Amino acid sequence: VCSSEHMGKATSAAVASIACFALKPKIVVLAGVAGGYRRGAGGRSRRGMQLGDVLVADSILDTDVRRLTYPMTDKGYRTKRYDVAEKSLSLVRAVKDSWQDVLLNAAPPSLKYRFQPEIFIGPILTGDVIVADETPISMMTRDFKEYVNEFEMDASVTLHHDIPIGVEMEAAGVLAAVQLVVPRSNYLVIKGVSDFADSNKNYDELRGREFAKLSSASLAVAILAEFCFGGVSEI
Repeated sequence: VCSSEHMGKATSAAVASIACFALKPKIVVLAGVAGGYRRGAGGRSRRGMQLGDVLVADSILDTDVRRLTYPMTDKGYRTKRYDVAEKSLSLVRAVKDSWQDVLLNAAPPSLKYRFQPEIFIGPILTGDVIVADETPISMMTRDFKEYVNEFEMDASVTLHHDIPIGVEMEAAGVLAAVQLVVPRSNYLVIKGVSDFADSNKNYDELRGREFAKLSSASLAVAILAEFCFGGVSEI
C-alpha cells in the first residue's frame, strides 16, 4: 500500500513509479476520492448518484492536455486516453454483490448503516485543478462529448459513454507510470464520491469525505482479495 500527502498527477506519478519499480505488481489499484457528476449517472441508478457511492473508471482522460490558439481559444482535448481492460473491470463485477461486507466490517458505528453505496462504471476526467463550480464541469463535459464524437468516426475505437461520471486529480499520473514501468500489469481506478464538483463542494466534503474514502478502500480490498484468492469471505 502506497500513499501520497499531496494531490495532483506529478506526485502520484512519482509515487507510483517508485512502487512499480520496487514491487513489479501484477495489479495496481488507485483508490481515493473524486467529485461525482450526477448527470453521468444517467439511467444506471434509480436513486441517482449520492455521496459515498463509488466511481470505477473504464477510461481516463487528462483535462490539462489542451491546444490553445490566439486569442486564447480552447480547442479541447489533445491527449492520450487511458483505457481500463475488460479483464480488470471483470474483477469489479465479480465482487459487486459482496464488497459491501468489507465496508460493514470496516465502518465505524457512525457510518455503518448510513446507506448502501452503489458502483458506477464509466469515464473519469483527471487534471491538476480542483473543480468547485457547475460551470467548469459543464464545460469539461461539453469538451468530452466533442472528443467522443471525434473518436466515433474511427470504427476501431469504441467509447461506451458520452458523459463522464466524475473528475479527480491523480489517475493520469498513476496510469502513465504503470504503463511505463509495468506495462503488462492490470490496473483499476476506484474513487469514492466526496462531493459533486459544484458550489456545494466544501459542505459536501464535510459530510461525505470520510465515507467516500472508506467506500473506495473497501471496494479496493475486495477486488484485491478476488484477484489474489478468488473470494472475499474473510478479509
